[in-house]
Amino acid sequence: MSDSAASVIFLGEGIKGRFCAEDQPEGGKTGFVHFHRARTPSGETGQGAHGHGGAKGEDGYWLRHFAVAEFDMMGKHFTPGIVMDFMPTTPPTCGS
Repeated sequence: MSDSAASVIFLGEGIKGRFCAEDQPEGGKTGFVHFHRARTPSGETGQGAHGHGGAKGEDGYWLRHFAVAEFDMMGKHFTPGIVMDFMPTTPPTCGS
């Protein structure tokens, strides 16, 4: 990091998949509750502009976040370990 005052507060793990309930690892029970699309279309607004969620069946990554310290952020208190509910993106059912 170039900012000496900055610190790491999360580590992450990602699994490639689609934005479908069928592709969410273990249905989110292991902490993979946040989906980021692989590509964000230009002109996208809202949370989608940051890559959160996506269209039904869109390619991207299921993410799991690990807090590495105890801190407060976004109105929530975090302790070290897997964050089971970090910005969940509820996937649609895509079918087989």
